[in-house]
Amino acid sequence: MPIADALSLIGTGIETAGQLLALQNQRDLAKFHKNEVQNQARASANIFNIQFPILKQEQRARRGIQATQIAKGGVSVDQGSPLAVLSEQARLDSLSAGLAQYQQNLDQVAFKNEITQTKTARKQLKTQMAFTLASGVLRVAGGAASAGAAGGSS
Repeated sequence: MPIADALSLIGTGIETAGQLLALQNQRDLAKFHKNEVQNQARASANIFNIQFPILKQEQRARRGIQATQIAKGGVSVDQGSPLAVLSEQARLDSLSAGLAQYQQNLDQVAFKNEITQTKTARKQLKTQMAFTLASGVLRVAGGAASAGAAGGSS
């Protein structure tokens, strides 16, 4: 086998190895990204689980303070405008809490979608790695066969 053919085969092998390493790095980065998103999802859920009860407690305290201030003014909080004000505040607080819960649910869905996308990307990279390896092996084998045939006919 002439030296040029041997160098060509070695170059093809090195090129294939380089492509495989690049794909492997992309796959590893995708795995890292998936783990990072999973950690963000857990952290977001933990923060929400801590902050949501605090929000509800603050809302109850605010309504209690409002009722106390109204009652200190000598106004009955059992009926009329003061009751309407307190009822409206309770309704707004409920909407605010519901919105916070809804946003948390949306965030968790977004995290799950990103994790799924990353898993899919990793699978695609694994498939691409297999095809790159097969292609490289076939190119080297084909090159060796043709170099051997050319060398044998001389």
